[in-house]
Amino acid sequence: MDAPSVTCAYCHAAIPAGAVDRQREIANCAACGRLNDVRGQLLRALAHAASAQPQPEQEDAALPRARPPVQLPPGMSMSFDEGGLFGLGAAQSPITIRRRWLRGKHWIFLLVCMAASVGVALLWQNQGLSGWSVVATLFVLSWDYNVTTMFVNSTVIRADRAGVDVKHGPIPSLFGRNQRLARDQVTQLFAANFGAFFTVKVQLSDGKELDLVRPLVSAEQALFVEQQLEKALGITDFAVQGELGTNLSTLDGKPVTGAGSGTALGCLIPVFIGGGIALFAFMAQSEVSGMLQASGSLGSWKFEPDDCSSGQLEGFAGVTLTSDKDRGREVRLIKDPVKGTLVVVLTPGSKNQLFDAEQCPVFLIDVERSNTQINDVWAMQGTSTLDCPGLKGAVSFAGCH
Repeated sequence: MDAPSVTCAYCHAAIPAGAVDRQREIANCAACGRLNDVRGQLLRALAHAASAQPQPEQEDAALPRARPPVQLPPGMSMSFDEGGLFGLGAAQSPITIRRRWLRGKHWIFLLVCMAASVGVALLWQNQGLSGWSVVATLFVLSWDYNVTTMFVNSTVIRADRAGVDVKHGPIPSLFGRNQRLARDQVTQLFAANFGAFFTVKVQLSDGKELDLVRPLVSAEQALFVEQQLEKALGITDFAVQGELGTNLSTLDGKPVTGAGSGTALGCLIPVFIGGGIALFAFMAQSEVSGMLQASGSLGSWKFEPDDCSSGQLEGFAGVTLTSDKDRGREVRLIKDPVKGTLVVVLTPGSKNQLFDAEQCPVFLIDVERSNTQINDVWAMQGTSTLDCPGLKGAVSFAGCH
């Protein structure tokens, strides 16, 4: 039975029966040049014709196919070069197919990576060497490297009657694996899905299968590469289980697999950027807990600090504790190289009060510099436990910058 006429899912023009590849259930539209998956239309046509005559699908599947040629798809170029593969002479001139990795969405990736790189530079400026800055740097560098490969790299496929050679470069990348096969190793080629992308697979003479060219960004690219390699290698085309068009869940008119991934990525990019900003704000926040209680000459008050700052800003080694509930009052924990560790209470309108270890039965002060630097100021952390005449309590603090 001849293939029935179908309609293009993109421009709705009629596609003649001669342009329909019934084995793969695809068709090229002469009006708009798009490749259509017409399985749904073929199944409906076969269902209508089932009462008239049986369809010898199994017999057709065992026969060689002569399919309409797939035109050179966007993003690819093809040439015929001098010199053969595997040491053969110029009489065996190979075809060369080139595919640039660069696509429109990679410009968006470039802008995101530039913004992320600026964020990491600010992180180093504010925090210096820290675990977070190292992790963020490695993450952004990996993205920068991958985006660079998209702008620089190409896939080059060369083939003649001696074999096929596939190279991705010039920058090494996990997105593409180089392959080199002699003609006697290759039994059959076919295009298939590869996640959200496509691949040209090869059936080897030892019964194994491997991905010869991947990833390809459209079905047109995969089918074009398959056809050109079959012609260059002298391979007769047969139907293969698992090739494009054999997925029962595919419907005609459905967008190319992975077409929605750009929308999802566009939604995720602001989430990543916002998450990075939130993470930076969280890392730069100080933490203070505890309480100090005064009596006697200091007056009667409770001091519950909720913020702290590094003494580096005031020219001393230590921290300054403050509270939004008691604005103006400060408690400074100072490590003086001459006088030793001191506690100074600053109260507006009153003389500063100073405490040291000689005055206090309990005077446990631990103030140390962390490995984090924010705005060129080293963050401080530590604890204090006091039982002094007129002042007692305990406070812990971290991230004071």
